Amino acid sequence: WGTTGYNCEFNTTTSTSNSCLNSSCLNGGSCVSYGNTSYCSCPYGTSGTFCEFQWEQYNACTSGPCMNNASCISTNGTYYCACLWGTTGYNCEFNTTTSTSNSCLNSSCLNGGSCVSY
Repeated sequence: WGTTGYNCEFNTTTSTSNSCLNSSCLNGGSCVSYGNTSYCSCPYGTSGTFCEFQWEQYNACTSGPCMNNASCISTNGTYYCACLWGTTGYNCEFNTTTSTSNSCLNSSCLNGGSCVSY
């Protein structure tokens, strides 16, 4: 910390340059001075020469992937669905209460697992 450049040749903490005195960095950006020039170091969620652009985190729920009135929770660029009782599946697409399937008659679930027919 404190230097920059290809060979760490510029000291960013004790520069004799006044290039950061009138910093025009926006949105919480920090001015970093090296040599006779400077640049803005932008915080997460901003970009641009002066950190002038703000962008929102991607919301994976905007396409409405969850079915059967399930709640969609967007996290880290992906989503999961909180299914209501009686529904299951990644997108809560299966109804477990009205299934006519007999797939659970000979259940092979182990270790206390419950078979859900859909």
